[in-house]
Amino acid sequence: MGDYQKGDFFPPERLLKERFGTTHVTVRNALSLLMEEGYIERCSGKGAVVVFSSKKEEDKKKQSAGLRSVQFIIPVMESFHIELIKELSRECVARNADLLVSVYNGDLLMEESIVRKASFN
Repeated sequence: MGDYQKGDFFPPERLLKERFGTTHVTVRNALSLLMEEGYIERCSGKGAVVVFSSKKEEDKKKQSAGLRSVQFIIPVMESFHIELIKELSRECVARNADLLVSVYNGDLLMEESIVRKASFN
């Protein structure tokens, strides 16, 4: 997707969903994490703007200490997902978190179940 500078607009959720072949829940979770870590701000009607973090390093450590697991849900495993999973895995190791990868192979009932479960967490 490229490098982003402060003030750049982040791609819309729809584009990210299509680019990575994943669900809107996964994209929203990823964007929420970026927002919590101070990399982006979400502006209603405008999308997400890159702001980078102005927080102290200890604040970041406190936030990452609360992260226990990351769930990555994709409809079908494709070759570009492997690199994405490797990057997510490196980040999870750095944060001492578990990475859970789910492939639902286009099963709409399973996707609905995953979305319902995610909405309660």
